[in-house]
Amino acid sequence: MTRYGSISLDADYGLQAQRARRRRVLGGLALVTLATATGALAYFCLRPARVWDVIIVGGGPAGLVAAELLTRDPAVSVLLLEAGGPSLQQCTGGTMVPDYAISTGWTLFDIPGEYAHVAFGLTPKETDTWRMDTLASPQNHLAKIFGGSSSINAALYFRTPDAYVDEIDWPFSSASVRAGFSAIEKHFSWTQVPSTDGRWYAQGVYETLASALAHHNYTEHNLNDDANAKHKAFGHPPFTVKDGLRDSPAKTFYGAMRDRPNFELRLRASVHQIVQTNGVASGVVYGSATEPESAALAAHGAVVVATGTLLSPRLLLQSGIGPSSQQPLVAAMDLPRPVSSWIANEHLGQQVFDAHQVALTFRTTGVKNASHFGFNYMQPTPSALRKFVRSRAGPMTSANPVAIAYETLRHPQTGRSFQLQLSVFPHVMPNLHLPPPAVDEADWTICFTLNNPLSRDTAGFFPNGSYSGAMGGHLYWSHPHDGEMMAAYMQRTINMMAVASTRPIFPSPTELQWANWSTNATTWIQQHTLITDHFGGTCIAAKGGARCADERFRVEGTANIFVGDGSLVRQGSVNPYGFVMYTGHQAALNVRAFLTT
Repeated sequence: MTRYGSISLDADYGLQAQRARRRRVLGGLALVTLATATGALAYFCLRPARVWDVIIVGGGPAGLVAAELLTRDPAVSVLLLEAGGPSLQQCTGGTMVPDYAISTGWTLFDIPGEYAHVAFGLTPKETDTWRMDTLASPQNHLAKIFGGSSSINAALYFRTPDAYVDEIDWPFSSASVRAGFSAIEKHFSWTQVPSTDGRWYAQGVYETLASALAHHNYTEHNLNDDANAKHKAFGHPPFTVKDGLRDSPAKTFYGAMRDRPNFELRLRASVHQIVQTNGVASGVVYGSATEPESAALAAHGAVVVATGTLLSPRLLLQSGIGPSSQQPLVAAMDLPRPVSSWIANEHLGQQVFDAHQVALTFRTTGVKNASHFGFNYMQPTPSALRKFVRSRAGPMTSANPVAIAYETLRHPQTGRSFQLQLSVFPHVMPNLHLPPPAVDEADWTICFTLNNPLSRDTAGFFPNGSYSGAMGGHLYWSHPHDGEMMAAYMQRTINMMAVASTRPIFPSPTELQWANWSTNATTWIQQHTLITDHFGGTCIAAKGGARCADERFRVEGTANIFVGDGSLVRQGSVNPYGFVMYTGHQAALNVRAFLTT
């Protein structure tokens, strides 16, 4: 096993000097006492010398994009508050460097091929560094860290199809969305050929899949250039990789604005509440629960909530906004400011979804060149590591997926479209109980994903004060049509792969995963569900009707509180990383228009 260095969350990466300059301007601090709901006194460190035109809560992909656009105007001051510490990439002081890359300083978060290790191979002690500790459920691979999930994900970047705009009743046209994608892409690179030598790797698996799909009338595409090709289409996955390294918002968008005098970033700044009266925000309370600080908005300023789909409802609830059923629970909480009034927004947190995913191992017979066929990202070869360090080339320049395919199926009774996706890994997923031989050189994995499930759950507080993004416990497969369509798609794919001398290898039954595919496919699917982390639906924006936020992403019932993250979408489509960044861009445009009215 490759050994890694320690994680430093106190790395000086240019912020300290910037803060020092501003402290000289801000001058001394004033202390103000406020009564809490329990009668205790909370002390707030106020910064009276400065107010902000915009306060953005959350330094993930959406918040970073929004902050960069807004700070282009030197007359607009922006404070970005991030609950986590620095990203673990080299550009922000990360020190989690694998032995083989010590000479370069690249961390395993810079190296795209280390995604498998980050997702499946790190210890809880390491992942606790960025764990969402304020989220009781669902399980997730999200990150409380600068850059959010974009600093640890697989860096898969997809443009959404035009039809998605109508499917989710999006308040902006498909042409406007395309223009937004074009605008954000000026700041980073995406490519379907991440290796600097211009070659693809582990192509035996890709070619096997391609031969089976082509036999069933699938066609090959550049999946971003042909973003509307979502039925019987396949191709090489696009990644946000530049010169063989992760090209994330914590590097790109932050790099563009970090030295602007109208911008400030504060890390480890968990925001507890938005200070608002009758829906008009005047600031936020953040920092330590025992010694919180306050940041004030300028007159006619705005707050942008971009803490992510699962946590944005929590902040709004703690600020006195949400379903009436949550009011007594929030009122009883020990918060820095008492919640004495309530803005009813019955749609907040009511439509939580995640893409549904299941992984299945396949085995191809008659493979003549095993070294070309696949690549085990969990145990990369020394030659692959040397190639990466020497020239930023080879399989380690991308995360595990080597192929993506799409197909749309209609439910036989309702006619509703189900959008399904194949993500192909050129190795066996870890922690599977496969029958002997447990790992064959010709074994590989398909992750089957239902991008637009019908199943929904609810986000909110329980009476004991814990907060969940899936209160009902029915986030996955609670609607029977989801399981039916996934089972049909998986069996359809199994049948297709047979023409390429490839068959499924089902894991051996266990006490918890006892179902048999041939007799009870939907139960087998439920027992082998993966957390996809493609969450959405907690504060849906729409042109009208039942909505949590209006057509400008402003929270219903408020004057100047906006949402700018994945919460806004009604259902899923392709991997959402790209649309989340676009959403940050559009949120910034909406706020900029608000500031000038």
